Amino acid sequence: MTLPAVDLGIMAEHLSTHEGVINKLKMYDTSADNAILKDLIRLHMNILRNHVTAMLGLINPDQDEEIHLPEMEKFHFDMGTVILSDFEKDITLECKATAKLMGSDNFN
Repeated sequence: MTLPAVDLGIMAEHLSTHEGVINKLKMYDTSADNAILKDLIRLHMNILRNHVTAMLGLINPDQDEEIHLPEMEKFHFDMGTVILSDFEKDITLECKATAKLMGSDNFN
């Protein structure tokens, strides 16, 4: 599969953004204590890693098969039992903003 050069450039630039966000999430994972928050952070990292794998497959000129994303793992929890420290609330809000921005960026 061949992609237009502009798409390749956008994806190559976007890969470094993913790397930065994944590294930030790793720091948040080690800083957070709440198990549910840590699970959400790890889920977010896995989604980003899968996205990186898909982009690398699309960029690879030798790739001639379709690119498929793995099934997303199911995630269930009871929000009524979650107690976060102020720092963990900040992590949650920042992760939400980053995910929203990256999703909008991907869509555009």
